[in-house]
Amino acid sequence: MNSEAESWECREHPDGPLGFPFAVMMGEQIVSWVRKQEDAEFIARAREVVPRLVKEITVLMSGIDNIRNFVHTLDSDLYNLDAEIKNRL
Repeated sequence: MNSEAESWECREHPDGPLGFPFAVMMGEQIVSWVRKQEDAEFIARAREVVPRLVKEITVLMSGIDNIRNFVHTLDSDLYNLDAEIKNRL
C-alpha cells in the first residue's frame, strides 16, 4: 500500500486480547494490539513521522555527497594546477 495514503490511529478496542485494550488501526483494520494507549499513539505517530525523516535525511545526504564531490574535484584541480605551475618554472 502507499505509505502516504495510509493513516494509522490509536483506538480503545473492546475485542482485544486479555491485557491489550488498545489497538493501532488503519481504517477498520487492526495493525497491532498494545497494552498502553501511549504505546499505540507512539506507533501511530511514528508511522507519519518516520517516512518524512527518511526523506529529509536522504536530501541531506545527497547534499553532503555533492559537497564531497565538489571538494574532491577542487582538490584534484588544485593538484593539477600546482603541477602545471611547477612545470612552467
